[in-house]
Amino acid sequence: MITIREDLLTPNIYSRPGRPISAHLGLVWHWVANPGTTAKQNRDYFENQRYQGRYCGAHYIIGLQGEILRCIPDNEIAYHAGATRYKDEAISALGPHPNNTTIGIEICHPDASGEFSGPTIAALIDLSAMLCHKYGLPPCVGIWRHYDITGKLCPKWYVEDEHAYNAARGAVVAGIEELKKEEYGA
Repeated sequence: MITIREDLLTPNIYSRPGRPISAHLGLVWHWVANPGTTAKQNRDYFENQRYQGRYCGAHYIIGLQGEILRCIPDNEIAYHAGATRYKDEAISALGPHPNNTTIGIEICHPDASGEFSGPTIAALIDLSAMLCHKYGLPPCVGIWRHYDITGKLCPKWYVEDEHAYNAARGAVVAGIEELKKEEYGA
């Protein structure tokens, strides 16, 4: 059973604009790029942007111990994959503004390598399986790295280690199958 703690950002123009998402076409995995910080610290960073004026945010943040915070409801836009230029493949699959069609998941990491802890990976897989199942997203095309959309080295570990990235997506597939068995009693 997945546990998600609600810690919603205050609606504001910079980190929670309150605009509806137009479609659920994918999940985007990110790293926080701030080694050793907690999910709560990263959530509070987004919250403070309402005063500091940087456009950023994410729907979910997964902490170092696998805790999951929901910062923005799934049906609202989060500014997690913005750029001045997007890769053609991303535009083709997600539209000209991927933030309008994707759910952003920020992932905490203990050090600068960007490698995620076991509990963090387990939570990422469980959350991603749940969201893919809920929105009918096939993980082979429905899970994106920020890198796949903009070319940014994010999440660093999954960009530098393609095998680890593919293994995580494979685990999401297995997680979806488990959810289907539970749902249909098979």
